[in-house]
Amino acid sequence: MLLAFSDTKDTRNVGSTSSYVVILGTIVASMATASLALRFSFKRLDHKLVPPPREASSGCFAIQRTLSDLSVGEGILVLLYLTGLVLVLALLPFYEANVVAFDRQVSLASGHLGLFHLSLLIVPVSHVGWWLNLAQSRLLKFHKALSVVFLLCGGLHLAFSIKAYGAGIVWYRDPFGSQRVVPLFGFVALGCFLCVGVVAIPIIRLNLYELFLAIHRVLFVAGIVLVYLHSRTIQIALICPLVIYGIGGIFVRLPPFFKTYTVTTAITTSHTTMLTLPLTKHTQRWVTQYRLCSHAYVNVPAISATAWHPFTVMITPARDGIAFCIKSVKPHSFTHKLHVLSHLHDHLNVKLAGPYGQPTVDLTKYQQVVLVGGGIGVTPLLGAINFLDSHAHVKMHLCWVVRHPDELLSCQTMMFPLPHFVTAEFYVSLAISEGQIETDRGDVVRYSPGRPTADAILQRFQNIPRTVVLACGPEGMIVDAQREAYDRGFDFQKVVFAF
Repeated sequence: MLLAFSDTKDTRNVGSTSSYVVILGTIVASMATASLALRFSFKRLDHKLVPPPREASSGCFAIQRTLSDLSVGEGILVLLYLTGLVLVLALLPFYEANVVAFDRQVSLASGHLGLFHLSLLIVPVSHVGWWLNLAQSRLLKFHKALSVVFLLCGGLHLAFSIKAYGAGIVWYRDPFGSQRVVPLFGFVALGCFLCVGVVAIPIIRLNLYELFLAIHRVLFVAGIVLVYLHSRTIQIALICPLVIYGIGGIFVRLPPFFKTYTVTTAITTSHTTMLTLPLTKHTQRWVTQYRLCSHAYVNVPAISATAWHPFTVMITPARDGIAFCIKSVKPHSFTHKLHVLSHLHDHLNVKLAGPYGQPTVDLTKYQQVVLVGGGIGVTPLLGAINFLDSHAHVKMHLCWVVRHPDELLSCQTMMFPLPHFVTAEFYVSLAISEGQIETDRGDVVRYSPGRPTADAILQRFQNIPRTVVLACGPEGMIVDAQREAYDRGFDFQKVVFAF
């Protein structure tokens, strides 16, 4: 989105853009180096920079929550980003005010900054980060932040270009200026990216996920092609991130489309379905390469040829397969259609992409692991229990809160009976008294009414060294657990899927 000056007498040599490309390459390389360091979960790099928010109702809650998730390692990435930002601005060919109008200077600067952010936001979603075993939530928060700033820079660039050259400039189709700029391509590209940003708004993304995914993929590619044609500078600057993105597409995105697996289906409750992929020579990598708290994209061709939905991967207690516990969220949704289909068929053909992500803490290094789950958020915690079965020195405590008693049986084949090294407490928030429910195998599961506080859950482990808390569930539960873990000096890891 770099709009060059149409009148060459108003400009000097803009060759500094080649220096900018060198800077961009340096920043991308530095980010990759920092990501490699984060891969090994160095304890100092994982230390959080600021404490979690105290009150969920605070006006600055969203900002405090974001900052509390920022580790030292991620802070290094932010510093690299800011360094690149300063260098880009410093090397821009700013001109004397009496030579080039202020509007054109702002147009030039915002265009360069937009290109800088576009180049960087491509990298976190290129799947290269997942090769480095980085958590999905970490990658997406950088992608989201860079995308917001990119759209702001793009809007600023458009506004000041119109102010400097007139509204007709956006329809200009002939290349002009030293960088052979085609304004129309940049204008349409910005429109594509704005549509991508609109469907990514949480209320739209969460309720119309398939629409979000389709528009996100199609218009993002269209926008990249158009912005690539917008300017010669962009063509040079995007080489590095597009090569990374292309490698990820060829080796990670495409293969799952050509591989089909057969899973067994089971209806565990009136709203949950269990898909199990047994261990065979064709599925061995899914078991042998299992990573804690990882997720995979699941496609069911019988429902849709294009819809891919992310779900937590669980390893079975006997380590003879992997499983997905999927909750039907609402009528006519993908999960509801899957639930209905599982009533009719014992086996389904699916396509799987992944696994992606893993926690930044090594649970095997701790003496005590406290698992805090809410609703279907228990699935990554069960994966941790079954995975750590071979590490007898690790003691685990599970606290699971559900709304209705039958939800305690949603993952019963993966959960009961619990291993000897796991203690557990179960709560039913809508219950008015203590009760119990029986599994299909005859195991009795006792539960208490209401919801426990994070303080009540963690206080019994205060004197146990090397304790870590792993939480997945509603936001309020995670915030409380994170704050209490911080106050008690426990390491903390939350599992969230920011889709």
